[in-house]
Amino acid sequence: MHVRKHLTAAAALLAAVWIGVAAASAGAAPSGPHLLFNGLTAASGSTVGPDGDLYVNDPINGAIVRVDPSTGHASTYADCLPRRLIPTGFSGGMDVAFIGNTAYALVTAVSDPALPPNPTAADGIYRIDGPHSCSLVADIGAWSATHLPTGFPIALVTGVQYAMQPWRGGFLVTDGHHNRVLRVGLDGSVSELKGFGDVVPTGLDVHGNTIYLAEAGRSSVDRRSGRSSRSTRIRERWQTLPPAPR
Repeated sequence: MHVRKHLTAAAALLAAVWIGVAAASAGAAPSGPHLLFNGLTAASGSTVGPDGDLYVNDPINGAIVRVDPSTGHASTYADCLPRRLIPTGFSGGMDVAFIGNTAYALVTAVSDPALPPNPTAADGIYRIDGPHSCSLVADIGAWSATHLPTGFPIALVTGVQYAMQPWRGGFLVTDGHHNRVLRVGLDGSVSELKGFGDVVPTGLDVHGNTIYLAEAGRSSVDRRSGRSSRSTRIRERWQTLPPAPR
């Protein structure tokens, strides 16, 4: 079972919700959320690994934290990712996923020219080779900067990649700033699978040949109050993909 939540607050909430979902899936009646782990100042993206542990991005420290769901014990799984540049918002590690026993992390908003200089970082997918060793698999930021979409304002040419899902030996990746879904290969290839208007695609899941996509929606400003708001679609059935070639 692959469970993923995106947070801008503490990772403890994610862990608590996950524990309730796990209980329900095992056939037991959920008794409500329970605090499993509390220790991260920020978190974004998580997955359940092949070993059954919970893996959570810690973007401030450029790390992935591993949490034992039976004890709540947390340890650093890897600390080799680029760190968050923007104090608040979307930057650094955004998501984590496994293909087989290998972990991969999605990192965004660490290399755009509009951000503070960070010459050793790249926006893209990193393979976790060891506790202190990460390898850039695909430079999504460099590709995005040379394949800009049109029809809406762009502040970061490298985009803001939000979520990823394993798909056909690689990944599908949402870009909430460039409003599209990308197909990313482990060979470093990047291509646009589907582009949208200014809908801000965020969460992503794949079931069979169907992609489910969450959209944060474009922002609007109330002229009287000056407050901005977004119209959010929680879950949208996007399209049915052709079967994988045999």
